[in-house]
Amino acid sequence: MALRYPKDQGTEWMNLKREVKNAFTSANSRVPYQKIGAGILQVFQSLQMQAGAFMSFNHENGELGLFLGRHVSGPDAVDGWFMQRADGSLSFWSYTRVSDGYGYTAIYDREGNVILSDDAVEEKGLARPWIPWSTEDWASLVNPPASRVTSNTTDTDMIISHTNAQHPVVRYAMYIRAATATCEVKFWSYPDNTLLHSVTVGDGWTLGDFNLGSWDYGISYYMKVSIRRASGTGSVGITLVSLMGKQN
Repeated sequence: MALRYPKDQGTEWMNLKREVKNAFTSANSRVPYQKIGAGILQVFQSLQMQAGAFMSFNHENGELGLFLGRHVSGPDAVDGWFMQRADGSLSFWSYTRVSDGYGYTAIYDREGNVILSDDAVEEKGLARPWIPWSTEDWASLVNPPASRVTSNTTDTDMIISHTNAQHPVVRYAMYIRAATATCEVKFWSYPDNTLLHSVTVGDGWTLGDFNLGSWDYGISYYMKVSIRRASGTGSVGITLVSLMGKQN
């Protein structure tokens, strides 16, 4: 471990050297705890903790703020780290159980509710939050209502959607009814009517992604969907089963 210090911290460095030397001489080798009173300690390359060791940080009011190392979850010894707010409420916890490698990671609100966590039992995916599934009437897939059907060959607005944007990409699932035709589906930002995505498909399911382009986190974002008959004869219809935001 290489230690470096500013020139104006020479006295601090000499104190640190003396305390480190005293802590690790043969006479003091069995001392379980040694306080090092250095104002500045910089580590270049690595600082390693052995199994069972720990590091901690306290808030100014004395409440434990950060703990890294061996601790317990119920009756079990675990290795990991957790953070607490100045009021003592837990904000983050990530650990691995020593006995069997079971792991858990979660973020908590001030009342101790888990607002985000992995599914430790399944070992993949989310445990919180629960994400709702979209639903749609089965009959509307093959016989969409008249408000979502057109024989126009020009863009015809069908659906309006709103969200407070949190992701740069939108994933969609839709069912197109176009027995004797193809249907062009367009997604637009609204009210500026900027085209975001266009796809031409036939009868059946269509899944896809597109980018929102220019956006700001949390903004109120409206999007509309239009369709037109691109080729063939008869009418085309749309049932938009789900829209969801996702990462880039």
